[in-house]
Parts: sequence; structure tokens; C-alpha cells
Amino acid sequence: MLQGYDQRLIDFIKSQEEISPELDLLLKQLQMQIPIGAMALQDCVDLAIFFVKTTINAQNLTVGVRGCGGAIDVATITRRKNLQFVQRKSIIGEDKGLRRDEIHV
Repeated sequence: MLQGYDQRLIDFIKSQEEISPELDLLLKQLQMQIPIGAMALQDCVDLAIFFVKTTINAQNLTVGVRGCGGAIDVATITRRKNLQFVQRKSIIGEDKGLRRDEIHV
């Protein structure tokens, strides 16, 4: 997605007889222009969530093994703060958080 083309395109083009020397420069123009070094932390979090959700949605539409889905954990690490969770899924055991007196057998 960031590159603007399928990575397999390069191998396909290399297998062809004639390749333009400017091709690499042309392909770089297709890349998504994201100023990651200048982005606010919230924008970086939003971008990470966007890429993970896009991957999940794309795999849901493909044929074959689907290896991702569910709740997304998101954390940040900055110079001033160590690992800080922005969102974190709850992990529930067998009783699904019920008190012992609420569990029906």
C-alpha cells in the first residue's frame, strides 16, 4: 500500500527483456507520501490502526489462510515515556470475569 504497487511487480519487470533505467525512479513516485518523521503521535497511532485494520479487512476478502483479526492492541514508545498502551484488549479466562458465586455449572 505504501509503495503504490505490488512488490511482485519488480520481479515481473526484471524478468522482461528490456527495462528502462529510470523505472526505479518512476516507481518511487507512486509511493504514498507520508511524513512519518514530522507526524504528531496521534497521527502515528491512527496510521498504525489504519494499516492493521486494512490488513485484517484485506485478508477477510482473500482465499486461503486468514491469519489476523480481532481486537487490536496499540502502544506507543517515546523518548519521555516507556511503553504506554493506547488501547489494549481484555483477556478473559474460562469464567469470563464472573465471580465464583455467579458461575452456573
